[in-house]
Amino acid sequence: ISHVVGFTNIDGKGLSGIESGLDNKLSLGEDVQLSIDIRLQDSVRNEMITILEKFSAESGLSIILDITNGEILSMVSYPDFNPNFLDKILPENQFNSATQGVYDMGSTFKPLTVAIGYDKKIINSNMLFDVSKPIKFGKYSINDYSPYKGKLDVKDIIVKSSNIGAAKIAKKIGKENQIEYFKKFGFFDKIDLEINETAKPLVPQNWKALETMTIGYGYGFAITPLHLCKAYASIVNDGFKVYPTLLVNKDIMRLKK
Repeated sequence: ISHVVGFTNIDGKGLSGIESGLDNKLSLGEDVQLSIDIRLQDSVRNEMITILEKFSAESGLSIILDITNGEILSMVSYPDFNPNFLDKILPENQFNSATQGVYDMGSTFKPLTVAIGYDKKIINSNMLFDVSKPIKFGKYSINDYSPYKGKLDVKDIIVKSSNIGAAKIAKKIGKENQIEYFKKFGFFDKIDLEINETAKPLVPQNWKALETMTIGYGYGFAITPLHLCKAYASIVNDGFKVYPTLLVNKDIMRLKK
């Protein structure tokens, strides 16, 4: 929980996490009630360490978000640090991968692409897309990891995680619709959170037909994991926009945009 709570200097001034983000309130003695469930936080952290050791991975992250009110119940970024020993905190361990890490999210973008297509009524469940051949675009080629023969419907494009299918759906959707919905998802801005350690997505400078297709299956547009959680939360919450928070949210924020 070190990345969430953060730490202060010897004078009590917040330098990271909630200690910094809400320093004005805390310095006045106001109570702050975090949304973090310490039982979930501890369980997730322990399991993550086990998995990282199993696969010899250097880092990992996890977010558990309540889609009904935006409360972040758990947010683990590992490696972490002990805020009680400032002189032993490694700078690289202060990096919060969940909110500062900006990554190409790969196949997790495919459901977003399909959601845009359905919402715009550009695609439907009966449509079939030929995924039997790679998409050639100049010197570039869009392939599937495991080639499929013939055609796939929209559901199977997701189930089989077809890059070719998602790229063809994205092409039908088009750049303008892609941009419109990414703005609605909040993919062009930092997430407004109670901590300062947040990052802005990396938007492609050269956004043309090829980029539209590759973005459709998650490459060429980098966001933070919390951005992805926010978008998914809105999709599975009947289209109501979800606003992540690290504080107990007494008012359920379900504002449709």
